[in-house]
Amino acid sequence: MVSAFATRGPMGPIMAILNVQSIILTIFQAVKTLALPNWMQMIGLVFGIIGGLTLAVPDFMKKICVKIFRCK
Repeated sequence: MVSAFATRGPMGPIMAILNVQSIILTIFQAVKTLALPNWMQMIGLVFGIIGGLTLAVPDFMKKICVKIFRCK
């Protein structure tokens, strides 16, 4: 992240990597401690996964949205 600021590189990919690391860390810590994350972490985890999938495979997520909500 510091490198992106210094070189004026794009922040989008770097922020995506940081967010994926947070999601992986939350899942790893939950498995390591054999405990579920609290409700705020669960909401963030769900939104993070949905947001990541929307950015990675937008056509697939659009098909799922149409099937769930019956919208176009």
